[in-house]
Amino acid sequence: MASQINNIASQIILAIVQQLQYNAVLYECHLSKILKLERYCNIMATVTVRVDDCIKEQAEIILDDIGINLTTLFNACLKALVREQRVPFELASTEFALRKAIRKKLEESKAVAADITNRRYTHEEIFGPLREKYNYGL
Repeated sequence: MASQINNIASQIILAIVQQLQYNAVLYECHLSKILKLERYCNIMATVTVRVDDCIKEQAEIILDDIGINLTTLFNACLKALVREQRVPFELASTEFALRKAIRKKLEESKAVAADITNRRYTHEEIFGPLREKYNYGL
């Protein structure tokens, strides 16, 4: 029995070490690609972006107040993307925000339900708000 446990533990440790080695190789490959690209960082590339004209004008007004232009903003965003390895701001759709709000309300209702099951309420606490809202004698 003890030898079986030792064998399983050895297999688990071996699998973890192999995964760590694989991750290290991936990281080295990724890092080497970035380092190779850094040699060319002084060469400027041109990027063309299609944007709604009204949005562009509104953005330029805001950026002008800040004291930068669109090019500086795009460069700052791309540098943050490379540095942080993620989009430097939250991307959320209305549907995502709605799902998040529903999840939050569900968690709140679970907390209230837990409270209800652990507490005794009086008749007035339960039916008082209904009586006031609907002017109904319960």
